[in-house]
Amino acid sequence: MSDQTRERERGREPWVSRALLPWAGLVGIYLLVLTSLHPGDVLVGGLLAALVVVATRRIRGGGVIHRRLDAHRLLGAPALVVRIVADTAVGTWRAVRFCLRPDAASTGLVEVPAGSRSGSGLAAWGFITGLAPDELVVEIDEERRVLLVHVLDADDPDAVQARHADAEERQGQVFG
Repeated sequence: MSDQTRERERGREPWVSRALLPWAGLVGIYLLVLTSLHPGDVLVGGLLAALVVVATRRIRGGGVIHRRLDAHRLLGAPALVVRIVADTAVGTWRAVRFCLRPDAASTGLVEVPAGSRSGSGLAAWGFITGLAPDELVVEIDEERRVLLVHVLDADDPDAVQARHADAEERQGQVFG
């Protein structure tokens, strides 16, 4: 019986996938960003990647911190991506309209209830909201469970809140 088979039977992955593959991926990304294969750059990338791999292993305590993906989440992801693209297109159109006729709308801040979003759900929601140029998450007040969003068209805060409540339902299917 090989060492890898014994490791898998004990519920652990071989050391290659736990440390070497993430290290190689990080070095590769570093070198792609630099667009360089200079030996000094490879050395610095290798050292930085090793630090990141070791630090994340210590932070995680060697355990697995991800949760399993189930079929429901996987099936909801393509629909979410399509919806994000559509929302980004609509948000871009709103920004273009605002630039052409800035007096037609009033910018402002709108408080949006966070609802039942988890921590990862809030992070994903903030990122996705910022993709479109017409809205930006300014602050998350975790005590009041309210998100402060800057919108180009703040004339109807109820419509903005309703739009984000709908987004919460769609994103909740994927992010939980």
